[in-house]
Amino acid sequence: MKKYILTFGCLTLAAFMSQALELTVTPGSLQSDMPALVNTQDKSLILRGSANVTDLALLKHLSRSVTTLDMSGLRIDPYVYTEGDYYGIKNFEAGEIPPYMLTGSAVTIFKFPETVTKIGESAFAGSMLRTMNVPASVTSVGDYAFSDCIRLSGIRFVSAPEFGKGVLKGCPSLTTVDFVEAIPDIPESMFDGCASYAAAPSEDIVSIGAYAYRGTAVEKLDLFKVEKLGDYCFADMPLLAEVNIDLSHEPEMGKGVFYNDSTIGILPNWEGVLPALSLAYTAGKQKRSFSFPVIGEAALANNTEIEYVALSSSVKEIKAHAFGNLSSLTQVDVNELGSDMPEVDPLAFSGLENSEGRYDIILNVAKDTNDTWQAHPVWGLFDIRNMNTGVGGAVEGTALNITITRNAGTVDIMASQPIDYAGIFSIDGTVLHESRPGVERHGVNGLDDYEVLLVKVVSGGKQKILKLR
Repeated sequence: MKKYILTFGCLTLAAFMSQALELTVTPGSLQSDMPALVNTQDKSLILRGSANVTDLALLKHLSRSVTTLDMSGLRIDPYVYTEGDYYGIKNFEAGEIPPYMLTGSAVTIFKFPETVTKIGESAFAGSMLRTMNVPASVTSVGDYAFSDCIRLSGIRFVSAPEFGKGVLKGCPSLTTVDFVEAIPDIPESMFDGCASYAAAPSEDIVSIGAYAYRGTAVEKLDLFKVEKLGDYCFADMPLLAEVNIDLSHEPEMGKGVFYNDSTIGILPNWEGVLPALSLAYTAGKQKRSFSFPVIGEAALANNTEIEYVALSSSVKEIKAHAFGNLSSLTQVDVNELGSDMPEVDPLAFSGLENSEGRYDIILNVAKDTNDTWQAHPVWGLFDIRNMNTGVGGAVEGTALNITITRNAGTVDIMASQPIDYAGIFSIDGTVLHESRPGVERHGVNGLDDYEVLLVKVVSGGKQKILKLR
């Protein structure tokens, strides 16, 4: 009995120790080792010697028992297909990892050949990699090379290779990407669907490709040098709250850049076009004043919280559905425009019509311009009024009967009629409070940190703005 137990123990230990399969190959020889590659129960595979694409292409059949693949001692030779090709490629260079080499594999740890130069399309897509260190010798990374790696938490690029699109797309566990050398551009779909990735692009980034950060956890963007923003590059980002853009050189913007960003706050105006779908389906408190010469198709459609829109004299055209389905919209202020009406598509305010085809929305126009706006086929459908603005209580027309006072961190507003709107801003324009009280007295607390405040009150068809210390 004792001898049997000892023997069993030795066998168990031997089986435990035998966890690595090591193969020394020559170009074209790995085919003969296919049974071992497919059927091995070893957890590690070590490849030594020399191989070419015909060998490496076989690794997609690797046993799922293998979780570590060490190719650090392997040289990858060039190869030219004289007949046929591999995924449409006939000529493979030295050091090139072929497309789809480990797609869907169970490998969690991978060691690159020391002389690797290129990583092919989808080479590691859908694998179980946890971390990855891409060596300095790599000059290019193909489309979707590490996409859909659901366990990949971190990756390091020692050099600045040429990236294809979607290199890290769909990696939900990704939190860390280390670019040892700075890169000027973020390629198309680079972090698309990386829900845990919260690192914003560096301030030196010049171009951000389409869908590059869609669905990420980034909260703030400082786009001071950016020149181009691709379609939907920051769409579907639930935590994005702040965007800063250097308006001295406005970026070229694609459509839907901030599409469906539910918490985005103040977005600066620039002198160019607000592209189609740029802020559609957002729910955050947007800056209410727009100075874009052109407000694109569905640019702000389906925003659920915008109550007040002011159009500056810079606005020249409003396209279809630009303000469609703004369910909370109660006032459009065109006072600054005077009688210079922007071109407006008949569907610019689609979904807001009442049963009579009109808009139950106040259109605040400049004094003595009512008839001009009333005659317009679109603007004439609004409830046209005059809300003349004064400063420090000096208001044209009848007395406002609005009193605004401050005691330390508290602002009190009293009016002779219900307060339609109350807004409190810091001196730099930051929104501190906005509401539509609907009562004649309204108080706001918690403003102790601000030496100077700007208070805007609308009541009884009049508007009052006051600076408070």
